[in-house]
Formats: sequence, structure tokens, C-alpha cells
Amino acid sequence: MKRILTLGLAGICLVLAAPNETQADSSARVAWTHNTVQVNRAGKWVSASRGTPLSSGTYVRTGANSRAQIHYADGSVVRLGSRSIARIRSAASKQVQLHKGKAYFKVQKQKQNMRVRTRTAVATVLGTEFMVSVEEKAPTQTSLLPWPDRTGLSGEMALGYSSALFPIAQGALPDVVTQITVFQGQVGVSDPNLQNMVNLTTGMMTLVGQGLPPAPPEPVDLNAVRQQENVTQEGPADNGNQNNNNFANSAVSPDNPQQQVQVNQNSPGQNLNTSPTTGELEVIIK
Repeated sequence: MKRILTLGLAGICLVLAAPNETQADSSARVAWTHNTVQVNRAGKWVSASRGTPLSSGTYVRTGANSRAQIHYADGSVVRLGSRSIARIRSAASKQVQLHKGKAYFKVQKQKQNMRVRTRTAVATVLGTEFMVSVEEKAPTQTSLLPWPDRTGLSGEMALGYSSALFPIAQGALPDVVTQITVFQGQVGVSDPNLQNMVNLTTGMMTLVGQGLPPAPPEPVDLNAVRQQENVTQEGPADNGNQNNNNFANSAVSPDNPQQQVQVNQNSPGQNLNTSPTTGELEVIIK
């Protein structure tokens, strides 16, 4: 059974398979790129193209209006959206750490549980296809994925959130909010202490604020989500790496995750701290 996961979360670590897989099954390579895609080589960013190998510790980043797809030997897929930075933490165990942006995962059936951890939530995946999107700052309703019309809701919730979702005073929104949407199957979502679990089924979503329990499940327009999020869609085989010079060729040491990555306005972000500051979300596929 296939698993599909989209993450838009700084400091997220996805374990796509058990660490005891053979090396032949764990190799990662760039499958295709769209516009600006770079990998870190010897402390500098260089252009990536189809076939670029991605060993443990390699950083990958995309620019504005850019995407990249990574393939593993077992058929698992990682797709990065625009303005994203990810690190291949371990090629052998398919661990991907997403520092910024969004990523889509299409995971082949694993012999053992698959886990993802952040501070915001714990999700137990009982089924096939879902997506996660994270806002690092207090988001607006329109910045999240499509959800039910909240016209007429008022005051207790700032920036368009329903008081039913987050019953807290205006100005007290969490710094990090995770939205989990299920396209098919079942996902159980709880806080990091495995408390307050809610069960999501096909066509349902929840929000999890940092330090808060998951909000009650609500319906979501899956077609609208797919139309809005191009990271869920198939992309080109390779477009020749157009516009690969719209990054500053800034140095970064994969051995120093605390280092600030300096980038220009066309890159995924400025003064990015590559440490996993947003916490842990655990996803278990059984």
C-alpha cells in the first residue's frame, strides 16, 4: 500500500524506512528539477540536475517557483516545493530533515514502522495518503490549505482561525501551527506526549499548535488542496536547471547545523537557522 506525505515544516525529520535496509535500497538521487535547485558540496551550493547523487548529510534547496524530486532505489519519492531546504540526514535509513518549506513523500510499503517527529504533534498513520503543512509564524486563514467557510466567526480567534479550533485569546496564537490533511485512509494525531489523540479519515483535517492539543477534525475540500498545492503534482523529467544562478553561492557546513545560511531574496529564506527549532512530529505507518 502506498503512503503519501507532504511536509512544510522547519526541522522535521522523516524516517522513510528502517535503518537495517540494504545499501542498494537506500541510494537517493535527484530525479528531476524545475527552475532553481541546488545541493551542498564541500560547503558551497552547486546546481543539481537529474541523476545527482544525494549522500548522507547533503543539503538540497529550491528557489522561488522551483521544485525538485528525489528518488530512492525502492521507488520511494521525496518532492520539494518552492523555497524549501532539506537535508538527507541518512541515506541508509531514508531520513530527511526539512528545515524550511514543503515536501511531498510517496513512500513504498516498508518492512518496519515509518516515523517523523516534531515538537508540534504526533501522528499515527493507519492508512495511505495525507499531507502536512506548517506555518512557522502566526499564520492567516488564507495561508493554510483550503478548509470550511468561516464567514461570520469573530473575535476570539485572531487572523481567521475559528475559536472552535483554537479557543485562545487574540495575540496568543502559537508560533508554529501544523495542518494535517488526509486524502485517503486514517491518521491518528496527538500531542508529543501521546495525549489528546484525534482520528482523521479521508477528507478530514486538523490543526496542531505548538503546546496545544490537536483541534477537532473538520472536513476539507481535497480537490482544492490538490489544485492549490503543486508539490502534490507530478513535475517535469528535467528542465535543464533554468535560473540556477538566482542563489547567492553562500557557504554552509553540513557538520555545523547551527550555522546561519545567508541567501538572497530569490532563495528559500534569509538568515536561516538550520537547527531543528520547530520540534517533533511523529508519524507511524503500520
